[in-house]
Amino acid sequence: YTRSNGCLVSVWLIIQGIAQYFQKDCPSIQKFSRVLWHFAAAIIVGIPILLHDRTGYELHCQDNVMRQPYCDKNSIFFYGYVQRKYWDVGLFRYFCLKQIPNFILATPILFCSVLGAWNWIRTSWNEQPHNHSGVLPRFFKWAIWALQR
Repeated sequence: YTRSNGCLVSVWLIIQGIAQYFQKDCPSIQKFSRVLWHFAAAIIVGIPILLHDRTGYELHCQDNVMRQPYCDKNSIFFYGYVQRKYWDVGLFRYFCLKQIPNFILATPILFCSVLGAWNWIRTSWNEQPHNHSGVLPRFFKWAIWALQR
């Protein structure tokens, strides 16, 4: 699902809603309304993909004469079938020998991106106020703290 990558925005919205719930300076009703708003926005982000697939299913799978193989599946998500069959698109199908020149071209940007992300993580981890409660609780507190900055 190439076009559904935009649905990953909904994950960010949910994380932001959860992070705002743990803010200490807001009243409970305001926290709840913020979380509710973020979850509603995440649902709205996913609606177009569902409508697109539903429309395709209704157009191509209602007629029994020209029934396609993707109509027999238990899912209404036919777009993934079309991408696999006609465009050879799928998870990790891009990673093949003919793509090595593209990876070589992308290496400097990937290196700078990873270095910048590592630097931000290390700096924000060290700046975070923490107590000695263990690594996992500190990680979750850091994640919420870092997202609120």
